[in-house]
Amino acid sequence: MSRKAEATYFLGIGGTGKKSLYNAARQSMYLNADLIGKSRELINETFETKTSFFLIIWKKQITT
Repeated sequence: MSRKAEATYFLGIGGTGKKSLYNAARQSMYLNADLIGKSRELINETFETKTSFFLIIWKKQITT
């Protein structure tokens, strides 16, 4: 179940911090895991980070 959070930066300004991106991706994963009312658990949480650059704009994407 892959969920992501992303932020866009212009000259290093904007978006959110790294910790906030990880928390947003984790929250998205938990909300979409359909755990309520069932005997289930999420284990082995892994994160992938992707950063894209184009001149003075860059985008950071965290995927769980």
